[in-house]
Amino acid sequence: MDVVPQVVAQGLAAEKVADPVTGMHIVKRALRVDGSRIGDIVPLSRLKVPVELIPRFGKKADTRLTAWNSLEYTSEFYLNKYSDKQIFYSVL
Repeated sequence: MDVVPQVVAQGLAAEKVADPVTGMHIVKRALRVDGSRIGDIVPLSRLKVPVELIPRFGKKADTRLTAWNSLEYTSEFYLNKYSDKQIFYSVL
């Protein structure tokens, strides 16, 4: 996942700041040039903490989305800071 730079209040620069409406950071899937997802098997010893992702639908949600496939079809997510504050601050 990549952190999406958000435009700061002055509008002059893009930094890794939280979304002004939700207060949560936005992350998106990392993709190769050909559009395929970047991903690999991660050894359990490399995992630090689980994080909770919330699909970011935009102005209109995809009609294919269900509770079971929303993480598959969505490309941008909110990093849920309300689930566990210690996890949120350790990731960013």
